[in-house]
Amino acid sequence: PVPRCAARALARATRLLRAAVGPAAFNVLLHSAMPVDADRPELLWTMQLVPRLTRNAGFEFTSGLQLSAAAPEATAAQWRKLAGQLDLP
Repeated sequence: PVPRCAARALARATRLLRAAVGPAAFNVLLHSAMPVDADRPELLWTMQLVPRLTRNAGFEFTSGLQLSAAAPEATAAQWRKLAGQLDLP
């Protein structure tokens, strides 16, 4: 059931991303973390969908960080609007 849930979440996120930015290359990053509770030994997993919309320049190359010129509030509002239009939960 977990792989199926992850696949559905990735499919929804991919549809939303394509609706927002059009056909763009992207990477899917899968992160694992050690358990936070000794009574629950499961690993914690996070999936991250990262579109490649711009080219890296000096800051990105030297710091390893990515910059975004968009205001977080405006971006969140756009994502919520698109999710509603695509009938995504």
